Amino acid sequence: MKAGWIAGGVVAAVIILSGCERKPKPEGSNANLAPAPVGNSNLSDKPPAPPEPSPPKDGEPEESGHGGPVIGLGEQDVNGLIIRATRDAGELKPGGEAAVDVWIDGGIGSASAVRFWIGLADGEGSVKAKAGVEGEHWHIHVEIPDPMPEAAQLWVEIELEEVEPILVAFNLTEED
Repeated sequence: MKAGWIAGGVVAAVIILSGCERKPKPEGSNANLAPAPVGNSNLSDKPPAPPEPSPPKDGEPEESGHGGPVIGLGEQDVNGLIIRATRDAGELKPGGEAAVDVWIDGGIGSASAVRFWIGLADGEGSVKAKAGVEGEHWHIHVEIPDPMPEAAQLWVEIELEEVEPILVAFNLTEED
């Protein structure tokens, strides 16, 4: 009986002593700081500066998607900006994704952010996503809504400094 009490005491001591102990991080670490606020913490009225592009491969702008052919979706002149869009060739499957590239004035332009979605202008049922700079253009893999509306288009929203965002639509099939 005495051995049972001793074994139980040892187990209890091990459990208590091996409990989770929170140790402070060394000085200079940000781990002890409060978490960053959620949402827009940019207190400035100005949008952030456009991201820096990475250099093009072999000095030439990319014209093909992920190693395959692309479909030109067109070019539009909106408020003096020339906006051109392409997507990787292939079937657009609801619930899948489409690799999309956009050039603003032949590159990334003066945009501070570019968002894309496939669907209708109001974005209902679609996922809006912020693009990143790849080479000398904006690139993203856009989610295709399921179900995909019959009148679905590629929507591109361009944020510029001191101007309302520009909204442009492209048909998802090759331009004529």
